[in-house]
Amino acid sequence: MADERLSSVNLTILNEIQTSSSSFPKYTVWFDIDNTLYSKNCRIHDHMTEKIKEYFKTLGLPDKKADELHIKYYKEYGLAIRGLVRNHDIDPLDYDQKCDSAIPLEKLMKPDETVRKLLLDIDRSKARVWCLTNAYKTHALRVLKILNLIDLIDAVVSCDYTNRNFHCKPEPEFFEEAIEALSKTVLKAVITGKGDQDEKKVEEFRSILNDRSNHLLVDDSHLNIIGATKFGFGSRVFFDEKQETDEPKKISNNGNWNGKDKEVTRNHQEQENLRLIKKNNSLLLRGSDEVEGKDKEKDYKSYRFDTICDLNQLREVEVWRDLFKKQ
Repeated sequence: MADERLSSVNLTILNEIQTSSSSFPKYTVWFDIDNTLYSKNCRIHDHMTEKIKEYFKTLGLPDKKADELHIKYYKEYGLAIRGLVRNHDIDPLDYDQKCDSAIPLEKLMKPDETVRKLLLDIDRSKARVWCLTNAYKTHALRVLKILNLIDLIDAVVSCDYTNRNFHCKPEPEFFEEAIEALSKTVLKAVITGKGDQDEKKVEEFRSILNDRSNHLLVDDSHLNIIGATKFGFGSRVFFDEKQETDEPKKISNNGNWNGKDKEVTRNHQEQENLRLIKKNNSLLLRGSDEVEGKDKEKDYKSYRFDTICDLNQLREVEVWRDLFKKQ
């Protein structure tokens, strides 16, 4: 396991980077970690929220003010810690120790064999598997270890809380830094390892790695999915676990969509995704991208993404379906 600081992200390499030029993967699949690789039913988010609220109260603020700032910083900065670092000069590692690291993860979660099998079934000659998280590296690695997934993830890109101005999802700078970290790491492995060192090949690989459309993301935050959509990721999959109890979906036992129900579900999905995009139009339509009237509706609809309620449904999502080993 190797750890690096790159710009405002942390890169932790978990396994040997593939260097064979004969089977250089075109795609990189990025998995969010929290509430994606484990179920929301673990209630990690609830524990995390309580710890963060407790931390806000240590600042000497009245309870009501602490709660207001917690919500305000989350909305303005994406993560509460960013607001705390910038406005209260806290020690970010102390925050991590008292919040994320204080959660009894070992008691709340356990390995899920269906998730492990999903990752095992990804053809590594077609796609490399990385994680992209807004958590600090300590929490990210702790979760992956408990879930018994360390050996199936090539590397983790996480937020560097020690950098006062660190970026996080859904900011384009964070996606840019993640792809840059990936590209540098893989190309370094190709040049110094057993791979092909031919300059033309290296440039070909660099082009593949830096092509945003070759990057695929699955995340439980629709804000992050919308950000990745605008950034140019080739596939964005919103993992909305709660949808199991929303619109009725008839899915066969093996997790595949069934016939006509597929179209019904997709229509519902597109309507819901459009609603989410409209709800977060401040993220999508800002600066030079702002549009008015009918053009705004057209702009909304250009930001489409897939929605699943079970990770195994990735096997049926466009682009993703071709990345799994044939059964």
